[in-house]
Formats: sequence, C-alpha cells, structure tokens
Amino acid sequence: MAVKVGSIYNRLERNNDIESRDFLQVNCCGIYEQTAENAVTVRPLGRKDYQLIIIAKGGAVFLRNGKEIVLSGGEMILIPPLERNEYRYTDYVDAMWIHFTGTAAEKIVRQYDIEPFCKYRISDTAHFFAYAEKIVREFQLHKVGFMNNCNGYLLNILTLAKRRIDAECFAENHRTVPDLTLAIDEMQTDFSKNTNIAKYAEMFNISVSYFIHLFTQQFGVSPYQYLLNIRMSQAKYLLTETNMRVNDIADNIGYDDPFYFSRIFKKHIGVSPSAYRKKIQLDMIEKSESDSGK
Repeated sequence: MAVKVGSIYNRLERNNDIESRDFLQVNCCGIYEQTAENAVTVRPLGRKDYQLIIIAKGGAVFLRNGKEIVLSGGEMILIPPLERNEYRYTDYVDAMWIHFTGTAAEKIVRQYDIEPFCKYRISDTAHFFAYAEKIVREFQLHKVGFMNNCNGYLLNILTLAKRRIDAECFAENHRTVPDLTLAIDEMQTDFSKNTNIAKYAEMFNISVSYFIHLFTQQFGVSPYQYLLNIRMSQAKYLLTETNMRVNDIADNIGYDDPFYFSRIFKKHIGVSPSAYRKKIQLDMIEKSESDSGK
C-alpha cells in the first residue's frame, strides 16, 4: 500500500479546505496505490472546493440522495463545493484525487460540460496519474512558482478528461452495445468458482474495462458487486435453511478462507454469519411462540 499526498499548506499547521479568490488554485492532491483501507469518507456539509476523483483499478461507491454511484477502473467523478458527499473505496484500489478552487473553477467546469456527481469514462488513466505525481512533487518541494505549475497540471488534467469523455461518447454512439444478460445467467451458476471477470468480457469480445462499464450501466451495479450480492444471498439462505457449518458455507459459495468470508459477510450484512444464524433462529422461536399463543 502506498499513499502520496501534497497540499498547499502543511495540514498540521493549516486546513487546506479553502475557497481562493485567485483565478485557479489546487488545494491538495493525493494518490492511493493498492490501498486496502476501506474507510468511509462522510462530509455532511461538503467542502469549499471542488474534488475530482479518478479510479485506475478497483472501484469506489458514492452515495447521492440515497442512491449509489459505482465507479470502476477508468472512470472519474466530480464533487462540487458545499454539497454533502459520502463515499468509500473498494479494497486494493488505485485512485487519485484533486481538490481545487478559484474564481474560474466553476466557469472551467461548465465550459467542459463536466456535471457534478456524474461518472465519466476516460479510459487509460496513466497520464492523469502522471500529472498527479507532478502536483504532489511540486507541493512537497515548494519551490518558486510551484503553485503555477500545479495549476497548469490541473488544467492539463481537466482538458485531457474532457477530450477523453468526448471520445468515449463518440465511440459509444457508433458501436453496437451488447446485451449482457447472458453474463448474468453465467454468474448465477458460476458464483462459487471465483471466475475472473475477463472470462465474461471474452464472451462478448470486449475489453474488461468496457465490460465493467457496460455491466454497471445496464444493471446498476458493478459485476464485482453483483457477484458479491449473489454470494451473500446464498450464504444467508444456507445459514437460515441448513445446518451447514460456516466453514462449509464459505467453501460452498467460493471462499477458500472462512475467516475472510466471515469478515466480508459482517461488512455487508452487519453481523457475523454465526450471529446472523442465531438471530434467525431466535426470530423463528419468537414467531412460533407468538403463533401458538393466539
């Protein structure tokens, strides 16, 4: 795991959440590389600046008006100032973010037609991360003119993003979009086999990144989340309707490590598998006693 962060101010000395009256200003920039931390970021009142987030690998889940916005590799999202935002990264994510402000910030965002809380496909992210590396480096060195360089790199990022978005829209409008229902059918039977997502992409002769994008677009969740939902539903069924040991249930739904299964189950269901089974049994006993007393 690696985290690289650079800021206009030393965070220990001064908060970088500011609204600048300069033409354009980068407040801070950061990069996650293979980060396993899955902490949730919640800003009830938002920040004073814009935040641009780009995912290279893994994903992120944003909560907006009670609905989830799921980002996968090769996608970006813009969070506007002073609006509530809540999000979390998936395990082992490669992501970058930039907070920026300035009198021209809103004008540039509008000029480039980048809508807040709308996910955009930008394909290969290497150039974006290279610019982010340069911004972090400038902040770390704090040499003469470092802010001008940071602002220039930000404009490069926004311009490149706009061109990539336009290119993706053009390509999407000129290709036949496959119906991925067949992938759903396969997942329903293959969920216990740890099948690589690449296998499903090959079924339609498309890239993995485009498959993930299309799948999320057509079904509202990423293929990873869809498979996880199937596994968790099957686990709840087996915990409720059978006497199988938790270790055997983990193996039955595709988890070699029962401890990892228990951690994932608790994370997404709220309680451990054993506690879930106990609660279901107690609920059934209470219902039976209630019915017999009528």
